[in-house]
Amino acid sequence: MSKCITNEVECPECGNKQNYVRWQSIIADIDPQLKEKVLNGELFVFDCKKCGKKFPITYPCLYHDMGKHLMVYLTSDKESINEMNKILFDSPETFEIQARQGYIYRAVSTVNEMAEKIMIHDMKLDDRVIEIIKMLILFKSGNEGMDVDSIAGMFYYPAKDHKHQIVIMFADGKQTFIPIEEELIKETMTNLKDKIEQNTEEGYQAINVEWVSKILS
Repeated sequence: MSKCITNEVECPECGNKQNYVRWQSIIADIDPQLKEKVLNGELFVFDCKKCGKKFPITYPCLYHDMGKHLMVYLTSDKESINEMNKILFDSPETFEIQARQGYIYRAVSTVNEMAEKIMIHDMKLDDRVIEIIKMLILFKSGNEGMDVDSIAGMFYYPAKDHKHQIVIMFADGKQTFIPIEEELIKETMTNLKDKIEQNTEEGYQAINVEWVSKILS
């Protein structure tokens, strides 16, 4: 069952105080509506009832899709990740069962990253490969004259007809969509499989730019 707590939050715009629900854990299979709110960001937004302003709020949250064997932990605190791994490893029977089922554990620090991991897994892709491809696209775009310093973020987003693409978001609000071919995904995994596996740890792990730098160094 998904779990939540309610605290009082003060609006940074008008100072109004109101209750705000923070979801500590989400079971996607039981509460699919919460999954949708993670994907569209609504679950992490404070909506002031007095002034009508909306503000993003990031808080620790564990997403669990039992059917698809995915767990994503949202936190900016590395110590919290260590604590989650301790809980995981302190239950060896459960961990072994989940390992046989092919469970994937990820740690993310932003709401966008959490949504991205879910979408990648929903499309039956390997997020480790996608992160590498994002970096390769960044290198290629820079060599072709793109101002990479103006990039605010890069995220996987499924395209139509089960195709794949990377969305490049710029600081000025503009976006560029870069298609990803299935062949590139397969080649990347084949060529870097050993390095990918060597740098993949048991338990919750952040698969991000820092992780990719180890693969491509």
